[in-house]
Amino acid sequence: MLIFDLDGTLWNTMQNTLEAANEISKEYDEVKEVTIETVKKCMGLGLIECAKNYMPYLDDEKALYYFEKICKRNVEVIKQKGAIFYEGMIDTIYNLSKKYKLGIITNNNDEYVEAFFKVSGLEKCFLDYIGTASYSITKGQAIKNMVERNNEPNSFYIGDIKKDMIATKEAGINFIHAKYGFEPTLKTKYYIENIKQLEELLKKLS
Repeated sequence: MLIFDLDGTLWNTMQNTLEAANEISKEYDEVKEVTIETVKKCMGLGLIECAKNYMPYLDDEKALYYFEKICKRNVEVIKQKGAIFYEGMIDTIYNLSKKYKLGIITNNNDEYVEAFFKVSGLEKCFLDYIGTASYSITKGQAIKNMVERNNEPNSFYIGDIKKDMIATKEAGINFIHAKYGFEPTLKTKYYIENIKQLEELLKKLS
């Protein structure tokens, strides 16, 4: 089974997220505007980590309350305007789905994955998905759960940051680094420099 991260691996939604965050900042006086640098720094992080980075001037409870509003607005923005897909992503996923079981695990919520399905048209290519924020579990636990329930112990997780690599190790499967994502300098055994290289790498590994 091939299990994919979303942000930095299949698509880039930084501009959508920035727009959503700053729409919320205009609606609520105690929420300040954020910069694109803050958005980028938080890609791939969990909800609480993101909330603290976006609103360090608020207590954790308030920051999480407003960040959840940002997440909801972000899904609306994505559904309305789409997002940036990495070059070759759609064709690659379509081709891989003919040969492998595919899944998605993200630190965002299920609605975020469903927004990806809506704007990409790839829902039928994926057998399973988990938005960890919907279940209050770690990415490592989510990967382990998906591998077990699909009976696919020889799976790969494809992600772009160190936290993805650590979560994959915790789940006991192999990691493929998407070097084109948000943490290109990560040192890993297996990697791709664009998503179109994934099919060829998998042929070599098999």
